[in-house]
Amino acid sequence: MSQVKIARRYARALFISCSKDEQTTVLNDLIHIKNILEKNLTFQQLLNDASVSYRSKWTALSQIFIKTSPNINKVMELMCMKRREFILPELITAYEDIYNQDRGRIHVVVKSSIPMDDTLQQEIISIIKSAHAFKEILLHNEIDTTLMGGFVIRFGDLLIDTSIKTKLQQIKQEFNIA
Repeated sequence: MSQVKIARRYARALFISCSKDEQTTVLNDLIHIKNILEKNLTFQQLLNDASVSYRSKWTALSQIFIKTSPNINKVMELMCMKRREFILPELITAYEDIYNQDRGRIHVVVKSSIPMDDTLQQEIISIIKSAHAFKEILLHNEIDTTLMGGFVIRFGDLLIDTSIKTKLQQIKQEFNIA
């Protein structure tokens, strides 16, 4: 079974075990843990080191995250016992996805060659809202100068590519086939 599937199962169990109010606290705690993981290479190595016993890993985790939610501590202890502590980053991502889905939110990434103005951002948000049943859209604009114009929108499993770069590649393929 893939790490992502396993992480989603742990995230789902963690989400279900919390009340609505606790779910937000757990999300905030998990984001804090994610930030620490991203900034601390030694901590990542500890989680990935198979030669370190699960008790040592659990002791380290429980000491570092002493103020986190009891639900998170239970899941981290279980992950250590099952030797799956290395999927903690995937669990955090999965929990965030489940949390946002439950609340009708979705992250939308729009790559464009230049920064988008507020009018265009609002227009994209309204189009996505009208086509899908999302209550809230969290739009992120990333600049990619290789696109040469147009934009690429990604949310969920959907990808909409209207970039000039892609259109030129399609034209090039058509001429090579002919």
